[in-house]
Amino acid sequence: TDGEQEDLPATVIEEKQKRRRPDVIARRVANADTAVSVVKTTLNSFCKEEGKALSWESVLRDMNKAVLEAYVLANIHVVRLCQASLPIKPLNQNFFHRCMTAVSSGIRESQDCEQLKQSVALYNEWRASDVSRAKIEYITRGWQQNAAKMMVTNATNAINLNFYRHFHKFLKRKYGFNRRQAYATLKSILDPKYKEEDPIVIEWRARIPRKHDGKLDCKPHVLLPLTYMFLSDIEERNQANKTTPDYVEIRSFSLLSYKRGFECSHFKVCKTGLRALLKRAGVDVPYEGAGWNEVADNWRRVLFHIDKFKTANRKFDGEIVTDGKSVSIVMRKPKRESVTSELNAKDYDVVWGLDPGRTDLFVATTSMERYQVFVA
Repeated sequence: TDGEQEDLPATVIEEKQKRRRPDVIARRVANADTAVSVVKTTLNSFCKEEGKALSWESVLRDMNKAVLEAYVLANIHVVRLCQASLPIKPLNQNFFHRCMTAVSSGIRESQDCEQLKQSVALYNEWRASDVSRAKIEYITRGWQQNAAKMMVTNATNAINLNFYRHFHKFLKRKYGFNRRQAYATLKSILDPKYKEEDPIVIEWRARIPRKHDGKLDCKPHVLLPLTYMFLSDIEERNQANKTTPDYVEIRSFSLLSYKRGFECSHFKVCKTGLRALLKRAGVDVPYEGAGWNEVADNWRRVLFHIDKFKTANRKFDGEIVTDGKSVSIVMRKPKRESVTSELNAKDYDVVWGLDPGRTDLFVATTSMERYQVFVA
């Protein structure tokens, strides 16, 4: 109550109040009357000569290496906790940001994350000592924060979207169900208001994490123990039937997503990320905050061809997504006003109607690789 809050110290009251980021507030205000669109082009055509001279290659190389190793560390961490039956903390942006800093040079993991420290120590035992680490100079804020947010999305999608499929296949293997039986059993297990007495359904309903309304709790860190059980069942069956003739191994999976292949990932470059690029290039720029916010737009116009992609309604939103070759430019345009009332023909003197008719399109080609488009 207000009376009880007045008796608390000012520091306690401040801690209880929810912190609000000014950039998030500004984005929500902008979303109220504008829509986001994206223009794709090459990074070379978007950058001016000053922009091409920035340290794109070194920053993207370090980011790709940090994200790759952070995914490996995150998988090691959750597997170790599942094997030890230890609780898993939420896989939020802070978790993946800590993973990136832990596998990079320059920053060591804080002392208050004991379980993550043990996972980092295990990861370092397996990692080759002669392999250089990603340099995180100036990119821990902006670049790595945006990457950590994307890693949260990837991990959430990988667990939530595949949970039903993994559970369905697990029931088929464990109980010998066919596809229809496994579907019916799984539907009953996940049903918020199941009233029958099937022992298999009741057994698994007790293991399913649920919300207060009885529906499945889809938080990734809550579903991971069950997902690990499905993975362990696959590995045990493959190991037990390793010498069985004509046995086809069951395809396994990873608990969390990985960065696969040698292609560069796309990373968001926001206002803070732009400052990091300039600092990497040795440019003296103001500190983060009001000083940098005042000059950030001027720097964008110096480095990028913003006016080339602007229109009367489409404005640059201050963010791009790039992999070093292509770039997606985030733009904003006013939202279309929705028509709330139906049109009445009596309100108009003359009403014109357009009949598009039927349009057929086909392309004719020859052996000489010539082609002609015909529209009727």
